[in-house]
Amino acid sequence: MTPEQLRSLPPNAVGIVASSDDNYAPHLTVLFYSLLANCSAPERVSLFCLDGGISDENKARMNQEVKTLGGSGVDFVSFNSDRYDNLPTIKHITSSAYYRISIPEIFDDSVHKLIYLDCDMIVKGDIIELWDTDIADFHIGAFENLSGHTYKKLGIPQNQYFNSGMLLINLDLWRRDGIPEKVFRFKKENPDIVVSFSDANPATFAIVAAKMGYKVAHLEA
Repeated sequence: MTPEQLRSLPPNAVGIVASSDDNYAPHLTVLFYSLLANCSAPERVSLFCLDGGISDENKARMNQEVKTLGGSGVDFVSFNSDRYDNLPTIKHITSSAYYRISIPEIFDDSVHKLIYLDCDMIVKGDIIELWDTDIADFHIGAFENLSGHTYKKLGIPQNQYFNSGMLLINLDLWRRDGIPEKVFRFKKENPDIVVSFSDANPATFAIVAAKMGYKVAHLEA
C-alpha cells in the first residue's frame, strides 16, 4: 500500500480488525454487532475489515447494523492479496485467514496497537477492557489454546501454544522485528504443518513465538 492508503486511528480510538470474504460476511456482521452492543463507548470503536471480496450488498448491510449501535461504520480495506495465493489452505481456513499477518503494513506508524478478531466470534464483554491491557513489552496478548495437544506434535512448550482468533497486537514490536516477513517465510518453508493440523494459525504464530523468542502475554478470561 502507498503511504496515502495507510490507515490511521482517531485520538482515543479503539482499533478493531477482522478479515472476511463474502461467504463469511454475515458472521462478521454478527461479530461487529455483538462487539458494539456490549461496548461501554461504541463511539470510540474504529472497525476495519480486511476485504477478501465482500459484495456491495453485504457491505451495506454490515454498515447499517453497525450504525444502529452508534458505530461510525466499517472501513473495508482492499489490498493486493496475490502474496497469499500460494500459501496452503485446508477446509475452513481460506486465504483470507492469512490476512492478519499483514496488519502492520496496512496502518501507519501512528497506530501502536490493534485488536484482531476472527469473523466467526461473538463478543460478550466490553472490548475496551481488553484494549486497556498493557502489552508494551509483548508482541501480542493472547489466550492459551486449551483444546487438543497439537503443541506436543509441533515440539513447542504448551504455554507457547495460543489461540490466534483473538490477538491484541503490539504493532510497534511487529514492525521492529519484521513479524509479517518471518511468518510468511515460515509458512513457505513448513507447508506440511498447515495441512497436518486443523488449527493452523495458532500453530504458526506459536512456533514463531517459541523458536524466535517473541514474547506472548497470556491473558486471563
